[in-house]
Amino acid sequence: MGSQRDVARAREPAETRAILLFASAEFLDVATTLIGLRSGRFREGNPVAAKLLARTDLLMALKLLVVMAVLLLVHRFVSPGRRAGALMVMATIAMAAPILNVAHLLAGG
Repeated sequence: MGSQRDVARAREPAETRAILLFASAEFLDVATTLIGLRSGRFREGNPVAAKLLARTDLLMALKLLVVMAVLLLVHRFVSPGRRAGALMVMATIAMAAPILNVAHLLAGG
């Protein structure tokens, strides 16, 4: 029984780092999207998102809800041994959006 606890404690830091990386990627996505849209050089192509972007507080609440739902689903359906790895893959994929946003901002449209 003690051995299982030791393994669980060893996984916790990796899982925590993966959660923080995923949440940071999502935050950067929102931030770079808002910067790009507020610069006036870009516009949102999705009409539903365009309405949400007019209300930053609503956008942040919706994004937080989606991130929490994804994390809860991962916690529920991914085994503890694979959870940190799955979250790292998700964080890596989530970083694509802010990287592309920054590239568009630097390229000037």
